[in-house]
Amino acid sequence: MGFLNGICHLKCLLRSLCLTSLLLTLRIHAWSATTYIVHMDKSFMPKAFASHLSWYSSIVDSLRSTGNPQSSPSLIYSYDSGSHGFSAVLSAYELEKLKMSPGFVSAYPDRTATVDTTHTPEFLSLNSYSGLWPASNYGEDVIIGVIDSGVWPESLDEAIHDGVDVISISMGFDGVPLYEDPIAIASFAAMEKGDGKTIPGKTLFPATALVQDLALIYNKTLSACNSSVMLSNAPGGIIICDNTGSLYTQISEITVSRVRAAIFISDEPEPSGMPCPGVVISTEDSLALIKYVTSNKNAQASIKFQQTILGTKPAPTVASYSSRAMGAGQIDPNQALDPGLIYDATPRDYVNLMCSMNFTQKQIMTITRSKSYNCSNPSSDLNYPSFIVLYDPNMSKTTVKTFQRTVTNVGEGSAIYKVKIAQPEGSTITVSPETLVFGKTYEKQSFSVTITYSSNSSGKVPFGEVVWVEENGKHKVRSPVVVSPVVNF
Repeated sequence: MGFLNGICHLKCLLRSLCLTSLLLTLRIHAWSATTYIVHMDKSFMPKAFASHLSWYSSIVDSLRSTGNPQSSPSLIYSYDSGSHGFSAVLSAYELEKLKMSPGFVSAYPDRTATVDTTHTPEFLSLNSYSGLWPASNYGEDVIIGVIDSGVWPESLDEAIHDGVDVISISMGFDGVPLYEDPIAIASFAAMEKGDGKTIPGKTLFPATALVQDLALIYNKTLSACNSSVMLSNAPGGIIICDNTGSLYTQISEITVSRVRAAIFISDEPEPSGMPCPGVVISTEDSLALIKYVTSNKNAQASIKFQQTILGTKPAPTVASYSSRAMGAGQIDPNQALDPGLIYDATPRDYVNLMCSMNFTQKQIMTITRSKSYNCSNPSSDLNYPSFIVLYDPNMSKTTVKTFQRTVTNVGEGSAIYKVKIAQPEGSTITVSPETLVFGKTYEKQSFSVTITYSSNSSGKVPFGEVVWVEENGKHKVRSPVVVSPVVNF
């Protein structure tokens, strides 16, 4: 009996030890820390906090468990331009607790980026003697943000905040959905903000001057620009004068006021003189300016006076997952300086695309950082200079797909373009209209591309192209067309 009791006690002891070990393992797992990227809805920030940083710090501090010394959540960095949120070291338990916080949108673990490759200017046919570099005065006033594998967390955020013109990045995340891809999220933010815009204006201001990074001031009280007394009491900056009165009167009132500089919106003939630091822009060009200043409380601008405005084989091997040099072709910066036609896409267009991909509201908000976008008009037909139709190789029926596109004439003055089509094997492309007539620079024209296609049991991927050829032969704007079977990864 004693022997049996001993065995029983031993079994109980083993069970107890196993259970203790299991609980210890679960506890260690629950408190093991991982770095997370956390996206927040800034509209939930209580007014008691002076900044989003103090709010994020308070949230992370609140996750700390006073009863467990292993609980040590720590804030690494807060983001405000590329995304709204922060990065922090959290345990699985702390992450679940964070999800209950007001304003939480999403979180995902920090990942290791795949290092891609960036090559030398020789591949781009850039040199010091001809082409884009000398034409653009060797990149004068162009700010390039270079992000490499040694990037600091504040850099995909400060680059956007600083308004760099070009971001060069040679890394990516493979197999990650857009709403968990920091580069995709930051790219949307950069695209939405814009990397700066140059608006041409007219002036006869006689001095060589530079108005640098002054606040843009636009409100209905001042924008008539018809009272020098009122203008003299305005905050320091660049006053925007609406097209609501006489341009001559506005210039006179600005001149005798204390305003440092002004932008006049007018379609009147160029004034005979400009005694104040001011420029005149057209009503058409003012739309982008007004949109910028009304959507950005810290809007700034610079004005330059007495400035002149200037209007290789073998190709490098592409990545294995790319379409192998059928495609849009290798980039040619020299030709990009004068492309003829361009395809514009707005932030709204990208949101419509994400909606068509059945992203949830929170997944979309992770990218857009704002609730101002909705899914009222989902569309996968992004205004993009390429076309792809997908088919099920197991189905033989003929399918018709129509795309809508809008192009902007960025050539000099009026232009006429006629379409030239290379048909993909087994498919038919029709374009309507077949001729695009532009009366002036920056005019937009729309067209549709209809592709009639059927499946191919062999899974072959035929290619074609739609090319808009200018009547004088100066510009050829080419869009690749791909007919591909659906591939399930």
